Amino acid sequence: MPSPSAKSSASADSGSIQFASAFSSTEQYNVISPAVSTSRREFLPPLLKDLLPWMTKAVKEVSFRHDSRLLRVQRPGMVDVILNEEYDVTALGGWYAFAVTSFTLKFGDLCPEEWPAPEKNDTLANLIRIGTGTDESSSSFDELAPGPIRLLQICSETPSIALSLDESRWRGERRSQRKEALRTFSLLATVCDIDLVVAPTLEQFIRDRHPTWCEEHLTQNNNTVEHSNTAPLSDPEEVDPQKVYDRLREFAPGDGKLQLLGAIPSEEGEYIELRDLKNDSRVELSDGTIDRYYRELERDHGFIAVESLDGLRNSVTLTPEGRYAQSFLTTDLRVRHPQQARLDHHLTRPPQSNTGIVCGTGRPHPTMEGRPYEDSLDGKRTISQGPQPSELSPDECWLSEQDLVNRLAVGTHARGVTLVNDRITEFDDGRETHLGFSGGEVHVVVQWGGPIPTLVRIATTLLSTRAFDEIITPSRVDPLLTSSTAVDTLRLERQMGWISDADYDHIQARYGRVGDALLQRLWYRDRDPDTWAWICSEAHGLLASATSLYDAANLDVTIHIRVPDTDQLTRDDRRYQRFIDFVKTTVPKNAVYRGNSAHRMLLERDGDKLSFRFPVDIDANDQDAELTTNWVIIGPGATGFEDDLADALQSVPIREQIATGVERGIRIPIEICRANTISGLRRTVESTLRRTNRCLSDELTLESVIRLYLHAFADVLHSTLTCSPFDIAEALLAADRLAPSRKPLTTEYLIQGIGATSPKKIYPWLSPAARKMMKTLFEADEPIKRSEILAASGISDSSYDRHRGQLANAGLLVEPKTHYYEACVPGQWPRRYVQSLTQTPSKGQTLIMYQHLLSAQIQAHQMSQYIRSTPTRTVVIG
Repeated sequence: MPSPSAKSSASADSGSIQFASAFSSTEQYNVISPAVSTSRREFLPPLLKDLLPWMTKAVKEVSFRHDSRLLRVQRPGMVDVILNEEYDVTALGGWYAFAVTSFTLKFGDLCPEEWPAPEKNDTLANLIRIGTGTDESSSSFDELAPGPIRLLQICSETPSIALSLDESRWRGERRSQRKEALRTFSLLATVCDIDLVVAPTLEQFIRDRHPTWCEEHLTQNNNTVEHSNTAPLSDPEEVDPQKVYDRLREFAPGDGKLQLLGAIPSEEGEYIELRDLKNDSRVELSDGTIDRYYRELERDHGFIAVESLDGLRNSVTLTPEGRYAQSFLTTDLRVRHPQQARLDHHLTRPPQSNTGIVCGTGRPHPTMEGRPYEDSLDGKRTISQGPQPSELSPDECWLSEQDLVNRLAVGTHARGVTLVNDRITEFDDGRETHLGFSGGEVHVVVQWGGPIPTLVRIATTLLSTRAFDEIITPSRVDPLLTSSTAVDTLRLERQMGWISDADYDHIQARYGRVGDALLQRLWYRDRDPDTWAWICSEAHGLLASATSLYDAANLDVTIHIRVPDTDQLTRDDRRYQRFIDFVKTTVPKNAVYRGNSAHRMLLERDGDKLSFRFPVDIDANDQDAELTTNWVIIGPGATGFEDDLADALQSVPIREQIATGVERGIRIPIEICRANTISGLRRTVESTLRRTNRCLSDELTLESVIRLYLHAFADVLHSTLTCSPFDIAEALLAADRLAPSRKPLTTEYLIQGIGATSPKKIYPWLSPAARKMMKTLFEADEPIKRSEILAASGISDSSYDRHRGQLANAGLLVEPKTHYYEACVPGQWPRRYVQSLTQTPSKGQTLIMYQHLLSAQIQAHQMSQYIRSTPTRTVVIG
């Protein structure tokens, strides 16, 4: 029996958890885990593998307390019983104690580097996958405490762990998944000393989103030993790392002061002249703002020193504190923890996903990182009052902001109005707007809520504080304001309203006040006609000013109007006509001819406004204006709006003097296009491949890829067999995530990528349970068994039994080996299944295979003949 002292010490909690201080260093940690996500399936197995030496040490200590010969004579049957009965290592019905004892007997005297890989040793794999649901027992979180946690508690030494959290993953995951990760950290902290190494922005994010957990579990800084700072470009005697770090924590990511700090040369003794700093493309600040900020960096923070070169020109150089502070900055001007770079470099092994349903490359399937876009929109969210839009990517979505820009961009097929048939999710709050930007492309996403509210929300989104902070920044707008005639150019040529001073801050403040006034009066629009007319006029003017400003700054704007219930819209003729009139009125107002407002040149009737413009020379050989905005209308049956929109736009009246030939006029061509045609889907595939810098493998053509997606997403119960370009783009973006870098996309990756889309979109003619089952099969990179399908899809046993045979008979599910299943898209039979049939032919199986292949080829041929692409319609006003 163990001594009473040993027993009591083994049962006492001895761990802690805290955010790492700036003094932490790699030398103080036994275990370092870089880029830790919120997925227990991802971060826990490699962490438990690193902690296994402490578990084997616990086994040895228990053995020596009882009889030092127990392990030497290879008698695991005794040690594991002692662990189970006397030390409460009872996980998995006692199997965990047996497994860890057996592992200790075989490998306990070897260095961890000499241990077998988990892929080659089932015992090791199951030891480290406990609690993730990916071990053979599909064990839950509750098995951790009586298993590895209890062993670590028994061990006489407390391991010290550094967990470097991946900020993008933590911010992008669902709240529930973050809570599960924090719950796991708390359990580990009962037996380990844990430092959470995070950027200050992520630390604040966790404190704001999970205050209860922070209050209950975070301990004081009692497990971080002070070390001399080893960061480059700093002297420990001159620089207080914590003091510098605390100062930097005051800055938000991308803060103007961080832009200045990052643009100053980092070598000691180097300097930059202030005038060069003002011309640096990395510094997106006005000259006045730079003057204010560099003085604050010198006076309030001590990061820079200012010297006069000749009494007229100033130069700036970094102080020791400034050089040390600069070493904390990332390339996108975020402040990281002083030790994050060193921790990530210290341990080069990346965290690996250990679930059975992952890509063969070792990359986690996107659905492990979040939900599909449409599914992520159905959660309850708090919408802030005011004109501040949300980011494109919802919190729970697996697609990043850049992914969402690429996804939305495929909806634009015309310089005008693109109509997209798509079954879309209704926003929980109709006031919600989304704004995204990348590479000169700006996307605004709104839900149709009537003409005036929709118009106001679009305009205020484009001129919101977030838009000025991230998109129409001083570096993009200031060049428009440098000319001595800048105000006249903006007001008289581009017809931008509310501008009386060519100053960036003035423009931002003025448009902010106008937007606030519109939003405040929006609720009273129906109370009297004067208010309605004022809001309508101001909102149209604000939107035209916004789109003209973006156009002048060389930014392409696309506005996505989502109509989730088109039946409700079209049932009432007056309501539908207001929608058509909105497009008829709004689209032509946002156009320019050689930088001049096309609406003012062609459509304006107000004599006062007509006198308030520059004269324009019209080229008889080039009379066409260009739209400053593209419009995408999305909803079920949205392509049915085409004829009504074309008729409405053709009826737009032009000014009488132009119509009668007294005055030469311009033309405003507006294209109307349907994105769901074959040519539209082809354009979608080409665009997404180009944006992701991918190509197709030799086995694939554009036509075969389109057929594949038509089989997966088209609704065969509808009269027109087609699908949404957004679903294709999302599936292709997922395939890009899964495939190795710079490699062609193969059929396997394309099929697996389908699993990253909403189950509502996959085989829409199937029942919901069958669609969930197919989505799970699409996610898998290898055949999976019944229990894995049930666990991942969340369907019942009876639903599985009912649908499996039906799906197999339809050729959508195959069984390459007994009781293991995988998805099949008709016409794209898995090659490994064909190979297995040719190697071990069975007449019955072969006949079924050829029957399915033949029917798929016929169906694909009929589909290609049935759908015909239609040309883009162009309506010319003028």
